Amino acid sequence: MEKLVSSWFNVRPLPEAYVFPPEQRPGKLFFPQGKSIPVLDLGGQDRKETIQLIMKASKEFGFFQVTNHGVSKDLIDDTLALAKEFHAMPAEDKISECSKDPDRSCKLYTSSGKYATEEKHYWRDCLIHPSHSFEKYMQFWPAKPVRYREVIGKYSIEVRKLSSKILELLSEGLKLSSGYFSSDLSESPMLLINHYPPCPDPSLTLGLARHRDPGVVSIVLQGDVHGLQVFKDEEWIGVEPIHHAFVVNIGYVLQVIKHEVPPKLINDTMDVFKEFFDMPAEDKVSFYSENPSKTCKLYTSSLSYDREEIHLWRDNLRHPCHPLEECMKFWPEKPTRYREVVGAYSNEAKKLGSIILELIAEGLGLESGYFRNQLSESLVLSINHYPPCPNPSLTLGLVKHCDPNLITILLQGDVCGLQVLKDGEWIGVEPLPNAFVINIGYILQVISNNKLKSVEHRAVTNSKEARTSAALFINPANDCLIEPTKTLTEASNPPIYRAFQYQEFLMDYISNPTRRNQ
Repeated sequence: MEKLVSSWFNVRPLPEAYVFPPEQRPGKLFFPQGKSIPVLDLGGQDRKETIQLIMKASKEFGFFQVTNHGVSKDLIDDTLALAKEFHAMPAEDKISECSKDPDRSCKLYTSSGKYATEEKHYWRDCLIHPSHSFEKYMQFWPAKPVRYREVIGKYSIEVRKLSSKILELLSEGLKLSSGYFSSDLSESPMLLINHYPPCPDPSLTLGLARHRDPGVVSIVLQGDVHGLQVFKDEEWIGVEPIHHAFVVNIGYVLQVIKHEVPPKLINDTMDVFKEFFDMPAEDKVSFYSENPSKTCKLYTSSLSYDREEIHLWRDNLRHPCHPLEECMKFWPEKPTRYREVVGAYSNEAKKLGSIILELIAEGLGLESGYFRNQLSESLVLSINHYPPCPNPSLTLGLVKHCDPNLITILLQGDVCGLQVLKDGEWIGVEPLPNAFVINIGYILQVISNNKLKSVEHRAVTNSKEARTSAALFINPANDCLIEPTKTLTEASNPPIYRAFQYQEFLMDYISNPTRRNQ
């Protein structure tokens, strides 16, 4: 209770726990002149023009403000007033109001959810709770201030309507089917109310760190006080508060949720993989090999086990999947359904990969079918198994690396472990049921001449339960020549990479671990 910033903000100087390292501080609070995120009028008559403006703003900024959005001004004013009233209440009243939910879906905290372990604290208090469905969650919302549930309930309904409208415009702009973002993709709205008390030295601390929102979209009511900034063209741009306007933030979700791979097949595939790793060692020993040329191989840590200084906490089964009939002869016969189930899964995952590559080609302005044939000729399935670890803080399941292929279709199961490096920090990729993670490989980065980037990622372990994941690597043929496509290179945008043969690159990647982090 005493940790809430709003309980003690009248201090001098700023406490050391809130002073960020110089390179992370905001410094002087400067808003570049002549630059701002787009402001869009949703009440305009030309729907096509509105969609074009939304798509342009989403591509260039990932942010835009909307006016004439349909949410009443009185409701907006009441909502902001109640949010301020809540944070102005005595600390004991706030704690009491946010301790009724046994599942802690409604909670009040300061700085972040990791206050006890973080090195520096953020200058904010935060109230967060689900805003749908009312029947399930409203009973746990604060009952003080007295009109909180009434007003926030109405506000949640109106903002949900607004988000549905924006998502429908986005789906139309992306040429998706009507209602694409309804139901599962937008069924769990959360209301997050940040409060930033006056700070003794704003140049030394932050209210929120640099980040990307992990959801589909965020609808932000930022009030009438400056504070929100957007990073654009290597500088921070202040988002000017516009009375009664909303800020729309495009979420950073890189997971494919709507696909044609049957959920039952996904579940059967994961079950078969888990069964394989649970088999007695003598049933798996015939596949054990550190020879990279062996068609189907099982190994631990890496193929360089005898030479590496530190081992990774994983076992790995790897085998090719194309051409399927030929490759399947070398696959495990135990569990008994392995070949049947994994064969069916490989076919479906291959189809999904082809669809995604076709969309990428279209997005890059390349001809239809650009990535077919040699550029996606080889398919390799890599199944990682990470048993419970006695001390996950000391080891890794996979080190930081970029995938050396075209793209990866990852089925990560239902246990957390995958992390992506973004803006100097590791972001956990939360598993979603029956969803795939799509990872851009280094080869696609080269072909796109850096228009697309291969992200560094790693796998961490946990002490409670085993994690199994399956990555389908889509690779070029060994003799395929890799170079930036001429469609994306010109005098003003020359090739960044020299041409190389894929097999040469792959051998260098395997033999030189430092390359994997470049």
